[in-house]
Amino acid sequence: MIILLLLSGCSVENKQENKEVEVSETELLNEKVLKKVESLSLREKIGQMFVISYNTTKFDNKLYDILSKNKPGGFIVMNYNISTYEETKILIENIHNAVSIPMFIAIDEEGGKVQRLKSLTDVSVTDIPDMFTIGSINDDNLSYKIGKIIGEEVKSLGINMVYGPVLDTGNYETSSLKKRIISFDPLIVKQVGLNIGKGILDTGVIPVYKHFPGIANTTVDSHLNLPVIEKTKEELLKMELIPFMEAIQNKAEVMMVGHVNYPNLTNDNIPSSLNKKIITDLLRDELGYHGIVVTDAINMKALTNNYTEPEIYELGIKAGVDMFIMPNDLAKAIDIVESLVNDGSIEEELINKAVIRILKVKEKYLTNFQSLNKSYLGSNSHLKVLEDYNLK
Repeated sequence: MIILLLLSGCSVENKQENKEVEVSETELLNEKVLKKVESLSLREKIGQMFVISYNTTKFDNKLYDILSKNKPGGFIVMNYNISTYEETKILIENIHNAVSIPMFIAIDEEGGKVQRLKSLTDVSVTDIPDMFTIGSINDDNLSYKIGKIIGEEVKSLGINMVYGPVLDTGNYETSSLKKRIISFDPLIVKQVGLNIGKGILDTGVIPVYKHFPGIANTTVDSHLNLPVIEKTKEELLKMELIPFMEAIQNKAEVMMVGHVNYPNLTNDNIPSSLNKKIITDLLRDELGYHGIVVTDAINMKALTNNYTEPEIYELGIKAGVDMFIMPNDLAKAIDIVESLVNDGSIEEELINKAVIRILKVKEKYLTNFQSLNKSYLGSNSHLKVLEDYNLK
């Protein structure tokens, strides 16, 4: 009995010591990030809020000028950036080296039809089945290993962020997302999606859970127009929001908000990606999310058909957006946001809060980030995972 009590006491003491260390590390991180933010100019802070794209397979002087002068927070790797393995890796390394604050180098890599790495011209990568197939199997071990495959293969190119997994719940037969959807059952989406996310994260790559609060239950593609879903918050809480709430409980660091209007939730026609009632009131305040909020690409017609560029940035920042993906012209976008701050339309404190969230995640994951080598692409161990489940 005495031994048990002593062991119990030691356990409590150890937990307390660990908590003190954790608090100390958190305080150090916060202090470091705050100092960094204070050292940045307004334009540099605004630059951190953009994830840019650039159509090239080779690093050129124009791209260097864009990066070095405007210092964006991230770069999204598209099919048009990918050629041979060596060329693509060199492009990504040069992008990294062009700025002093590490960038999120992101990619859409989900499986099925959304596999950018398959554009590599000289290397065969692991052909991951679509998410509906993975969801139909609903095996924790498989889901986790799929995440690890994704993480390891993108990391072989120096990519540090994946826009995925998709946590949208809906019927693939009627949805614009098709078989990018894991399941019509939110509990399966939650289980499979979170295991994929954990697999990605355990490779040191950051998963971005998407598309809050859910864009699956519509036939309208937000690339072409603004989808409208007539569900109430109560209905969302029973279905679409379940996987996202689980991601929040599991300390998700980055969440993508989709371009979709929920009029019965917000009483307006503003898309979720620009809507304060969705991002601040629901996601942050009610559901307790404290990480980065990134929009889906802002060049989609769901936004451009309905809003000017200044309106997108003003609405988005006031709503609680931290990062915007794919502005048409980075320098112009920074100019617009800077003008909105200078004329009082946007409080600089909102910019500061966004940049603090961004730099915290960068400091945590990108400080010691090391890419993997070519051998991970289409490796035998990756292929065996698919073979074990008759997926190859």
